Amino acid sequence: MEIKEQTRKLAVSCSKYSFEVADKTDEISNHTYGKATLTWFEEIFEEY
Repeated sequence: MEIKEQTRKLAVSCSKYSFEVADKTDEISNHTYGKATLTWFEEIFEEY
């Protein structure tokens, strides 16, 4: 349970960073990258 919580916190901090980086690019890249990031994190959470 503790590992799951740590993973979730890490994923949240990583996704915030990813979106900050994506925001510096154009809107199309931001949308595509953000969507890919969310999909990747959803897959991680399904494993736990």
